[in-house]
Amino acid sequence: MYNNFKKEHPGLALKDRIWSAARASYESRFASEMESLKEFDVEAFNWLVKHTTPKKWTRSHFRILSKCDILLNNLCESFNSIILDAREQPIIGMLETIIFYLMVRMEKKREWMKKQKGQLCPKIQKKFEKIKDDARTCIATAARVWKYEVRCMYGDRYTVDLVSRTCRCKKWDLSGIPCSHAYSAITLTDEEPETFVHDCYSKEAYMRAYFPVIGPMDGEELWPKANKGPLLPPEKIKLPGRPKKVRRREPDEVLAPKKNSKQVQKLSRTGLMSYKCRKCKMAGHNSRKCMMVEINEGSQVHTRETAFASNEKNKNATGVPASSTSSHEGFMPAAPMASQNTSTLFTSNQVSENRNHVPVQ
Repeated sequence: MYNNFKKEHPGLALKDRIWSAARASYESRFASEMESLKEFDVEAFNWLVKHTTPKKWTRSHFRILSKCDILLNNLCESFNSIILDAREQPIIGMLETIIFYLMVRMEKKREWMKKQKGQLCPKIQKKFEKIKDDARTCIATAARVWKYEVRCMYGDRYTVDLVSRTCRCKKWDLSGIPCSHAYSAITLTDEEPETFVHDCYSKEAYMRAYFPVIGPMDGEELWPKANKGPLLPPEKIKLPGRPKKVRRREPDEVLAPKKNSKQVQKLSRTGLMSYKCRKCKMAGHNSRKCMMVEINEGSQVHTRETAFASNEKNKNATGVPASSTSSHEGFMPAAPMASQNTSTLFTSNQVSENRNHVPVQ
């Protein structure tokens, strides 16, 4: 959504406001962020109202049943990057490659999870530890059994219900992981904080998800014979240009380094003019297109235009007609004659005339 939005409304200020609205976990916060965006840029606000639906891009309108607050589609992109080589194969070879990859991956995940300790999955446990640190800025006060009012450092207040496992900030409802407000209330009870995390993040749920086994498969020679024709691929339509294997990236998108590589992340230079020439230190061009030419005249530096003017002056002094000179912009400086500090410039025609001149005895 944002890639389509920034084509008509670019800028870092708009980007920050869009993402603030997308991360808003409850509707009143989302309305406040949208009002701030409207005051900053009315046309950008109207574009969002006309072309988008809040339930598809902001957490405040997500369903709480799925226990997912992800705003990006990195999961799909990760899987697509794995099957790039398989997509270039015929149909049967492509399916065999994908099946083999899934068979190996599921077995590795099962063995990996068996070695883990604790009730929660490792990544969820790491995220929960960070929430515990954030809870230091919250103070919970009991209203009645398992209902609390939580006050934060910056003046925010939220109500937490440990029975229904909800918080008014809606983060607990969306992800199934207690937020910092809920954790501060849980510490006032005798219960273990990990028991308030949704069951879908437990080690047992992980093992149930990876319990189905993709069995090994025999070679093609052992397959049963079918009384049907060969499986043919769809008709191939040749498109102009070289076929693309990866998605088209945005100019401001940072490329992730390859595995086992020390390559530094760099931005694409497409559409940018921030580079400078290493000769004249000016922006907007590189050294190959630079008009600065260094001429061996001590410490003097001339551009091609000043070299042309100096050459014309020397021609007039020696009496050589201007019509006999070359019309090219670049000139070849003659080799130094007697003195190394000479400032005279010669054209290629003048050099040839001096070499062909023979004094009369």
